[in-house]
Amino acid sequence: KIKLDEIKDSNGNLLFKEGDDIDVLFSGVRGEKPIISHKKAKKMIKKEEFINNHKDDLVGIVVSGRVTKKNKGGYIVENSDGIEFFLPRSLSAFKDGAKTDNKEIEAKIIKFDEQNGSIVISRRAVLNEKRKEKQGGSHLTLPKFQLHATSRFRKTCHLTSTLSRTRRKELINLL
Repeated sequence: KIKLDEIKDSNGNLLFKEGDDIDVLFSGVRGEKPIISHKKAKKMIKKEEFINNHKDDLVGIVVSGRVTKKNKGGYIVENSDGIEFFLPRSLSAFKDGAKTDNKEIEAKIIKFDEQNGSIVISRRAVLNEKRKEKQGGSHLTLPKFQLHATSRFRKTCHLTSTLSRTRRKELINLL
């Protein structure tokens, strides 16, 4: 049996007539009765369509969604199409104790596990990209260099590197 609320619209009208074929997901047995769900079947079909539409470029896509659940390992994020993604706590960039229920976020898909159908996302990756874009041209990549103290008691340092004298002065001024 299917729960009636799964096959009714928002006004309480049945979406199907007797004899119609409907998609269901079999998820186990309780007692001797099978556990089936139309709602879960729709979500699974949407996820499969999403994966098939982005088969070649799935990893790297930025998705928007809302945090719907929290579990031991992280968060479940659902997009507007009802597709669920897994956001590990370590990649969430949420501060401890932050309110995350129904929080709208953007995250990048970093992994797809075909065996269990899990799509792993990272909010941290998107925030890092935005931070780099803000820094723009002012971001300076420094070559490897060493700082040597000229004296044990002085707080001044000497910069040694393979850089030209002018470039060294520029770097020293930045430091």
